[in-house]
Amino acid sequence: MKTVHETISAPVIPLRRSFAWLLTGNVAYAACQWGVLVAFARLGTPETLGRFALGLAVSAPVIQFLNLQLRAVLATDAVGEHSFRDYFGLRIITSLLALPVIAIVVGVAGYGREAVLVILVVGAAKVVESLGDIIHGLFQQQERMEKIALSRSMKGVLSLAAVAVAMAITGDVLLAAAAMGAAWALALVVYDLPCAGRLLRELPGGGLYPRWEGSRQKRLVRTALPLGVVMLLVSLHANIPRYFLETHRGEEALGIFAALGYIVVAGNQVAIALWQAATPRLSRRLAAADVAGFRLLMGKL
Repeated sequence: MKTVHETISAPVIPLRRSFAWLLTGNVAYAACQWGVLVAFARLGTPETLGRFALGLAVSAPVIQFLNLQLRAVLATDAVGEHSFRDYFGLRIITSLLALPVIAIVVGVAGYGREAVLVILVVGAAKVVESLGDIIHGLFQQQERMEKIALSRSMKGVLSLAAVAVAMAITGDVLLAAAAMGAAWALALVVYDLPCAGRLLRELPGGGLYPRWEGSRQKRLVRTALPLGVVMLLVSLHANIPRYFLETHRGEEALGIFAALGYIVVAGNQVAIALWQAATPRLSRRLAAADVAGFRLLMGKL
């Protein structure tokens, strides 16, 4: 393990530029996701949108918990306590666990067959997204925010196009959710993985392949598990109203609620971009015991 003075170096990029890239990517992705909701509502029915929203609401807590906030842990691992291969390996393990856990949840909840299929397909799509998310953690750690922005923009446009085409041709929410997952998988294979591979070749000991070593994985889980629990609670806080609304008022009401609720998500993009841009730099200054630099950056924020 490196000492606190052996911090990971990253390109010296103006924080303003990093923030601008992240804000651009986040806004583009949020706008496309809003377009996805519009496509479900306009090319289908409010019930169609409600069923898709139910898929997101049921799968989200499981995905958020099992993701363990590894992206944030990786982005702030300023002393290189774990390599990217450790994070990538653990994310693959937790992603493989996600679908069986979601299947158990929907089995216990007693949803109908069509709703179960939609929830599982949406969950599979979110698993694909989670693999891209850990790669974005690498980009964030190295302050290559332009890669995150381009990736999110690509994912947003591809998923919007896929859902719109699937809904226009078939009107089937299940096929549209599968098309969204396929679009995310395409962005992962075409852009995220190749970019990560090139970046890791520039870093010492880097490699785009997972590492599964029991002791390393256990230490990483111990570090990240509290964050996973927090994200589970945050996700439940957001989604429990959706469960009750779907149960007592049906999928149409849930669809309307989901569309209105997305305004809050869009409004958070500025704050999200700001903390994503600042946290890697803050963590390096803290690891280097640069208290003055840490306070200066906090003051700017």
